[in-house]
Amino acid sequence: MSYFFNCDLEDFLASDKESYEINSNKQNQEFEYFILWLEKEALFSLKNYDSEYITFINQFKSARLESDKSKAKLWSTEIWNKEKQKLENSKVESTKLGIMHSLCHANTKIIQSESEVCDGNFIYKEEYGVSGIGTWKRNQIPKKVSYPLIKDPFLKRTFDFSTLIDGDKSIIYQNHIDDSFQYKGTTVGMRFDYFEWYEEYLKNIQIIKQHYTSIKGPWSIDSFLYQEDNIEKIYCLSEVNARKTMGYITLKLQESLFLNYKYARLRIISNKQIKNKFNHSRVYENFEKKIIPLSPHGNTFSVFLIGEDSLGELNELEDELFSSLL
Repeated sequence: MSYFFNCDLEDFLASDKESYEINSNKQNQEFEYFILWLEKEALFSLKNYDSEYITFINQFKSARLESDKSKAKLWSTEIWNKEKQKLENSKVESTKLGIMHSLCHANTKIIQSESEVCDGNFIYKEEYGVSGIGTWKRNQIPKKVSYPLIKDPFLKRTFDFSTLIDGDKSIIYQNHIDDSFQYKGTTVGMRFDYFEWYEEYLKNIQIIKQHYTSIKGPWSIDSFLYQEDNIEKIYCLSEVNARKTMGYITLKLQESLFLNYKYARLRIISNKQIKNKFNHSRVYENFEKKIIPLSPHGNTFSVFLIGEDSLGELNELEDELFSSLL
């Protein structure tokens, strides 16, 4: 048996296709190597991996590749009922729940046509999309777009975070998002129980969990803090991701690679920004085994796992990494 990284789940859900077909293309190959780091089973892929990269992973665990598609099982989530899974992953459906229970902004709306798109400080989100793809400001909306869209006020976000639901466990972690709403990384190990909104937030998470009882496997709820009228407020239900997310991956990587550190951070960097090509083993040794380059060379993004015992030291180590690469 092997695993296939079905990164194109939401593309399939938004399509007219009746059944899912495994396709080892560039989209699905971009982050499939996480399976090499996390699973005992082989990774199904048609990508050619450099032997030095596989040797590097083998310092930590046995990494195996499989090219026979017939033995492959979907990793991000199984596809068991397309119509139900469309509802579980739909940003429109999660927004309806958010509006009903006041878990989003008071001015959040679902719009049905272009006539409802207006000037002003708003952002618009498609029903399906991952890592900020399908989220635009008014002047960025493409000509071909599928309605309905979610219309949100353009808020001054100060802190992005998610709650992972994995069986009976609920774990909160920080997400790092850029100004274009693109995902850049995750930090795990932080405490959230000192926030004054924490207890109320947990009650709202229970409301969301009760609505999504049909989800199979790990899933996450995205939230964020924002400033409005000089007051910090919470947007509890930004969206639901009914699949294994980058937060899930970061937590599992910490458990297997950096359990001796209090904090771990997954950091994604576009290879267009990287000026100095790095050697995996050299980075690991030069940073005293506190930074592990996870991705192979040749991808669109380079991904690193960083471990430390304080957030201050974690941020300093990340800055040092950036200085060595950019």
